[in-house]
Amino acid sequence: MRLIGLRIALTVAALLATTSALAEEPSSDVVTVDPDLDAPSPTKPMLMVRASAGATTRALFDSMVVGGELDVGAGIDTASGSYALGVSAFAGVVEGGLFCMHAALGIDLAWPIGIVRIGVRPRVGYIGIDRVTTERQFGAYTFGLAGRVTVDVFRDQGFAFALGAEPTADVAAALGNDGESGDGAAPFVGGRAFLEVRIRPSRD
Repeated sequence: MRLIGLRIALTVAALLATTSALAEEPSSDVVTVDPDLDAPSPTKPMLMVRASAGATTRALFDSMVVGGELDVGAGIDTASGSYALGVSAFAGVVEGGLFCMHAALGIDLAWPIGIVRIGVRPRVGYIGIDRVTTERQFGAYTFGLAGRVTVDVFRDQGFAFALGAEPTADVAAALGNDGESGDGAAPFVGGRAFLEVRIRPSRD
């Protein structure tokens, strides 16, 4: 009996030693996450793409324009800030029900402070507004600036969701440039609240 007990004890001790050795061995399946994926400012430049959508209100002359705006952009995040090319498309209605659209192209400049990102976008665009007397739209080129403030509410492994606000100020030049109107330049100002999604693809 003593011999059997000794064998059992030796077997248990050997199993425990084997288990302990296996536990101490580093696993080859451990996945390391690039810390730059979720850092406010990466140590090395990283590709960044983003998209946002939200409700927008604008003022043109004495009329309010209400609608929605979609915005997409792509560029790089660096240790000194974020730099990207952005395109936005707005569609809405002027008081009275006339359709209005505005498309703009600009350069996004943004700087993160923790979960907050503050930025500006100089931009150029085109605005078109339906009118009652003819099927042809009022048309004008726009030149302006958009500000941007976002707050990240979720950020994990390169994906970020943020809430944001964007005041805008544009000048619509040569409104009515179809040759049938003598309208001059007009301010086109407003703002929007939006939800934004940003992605930093992994370097791997």
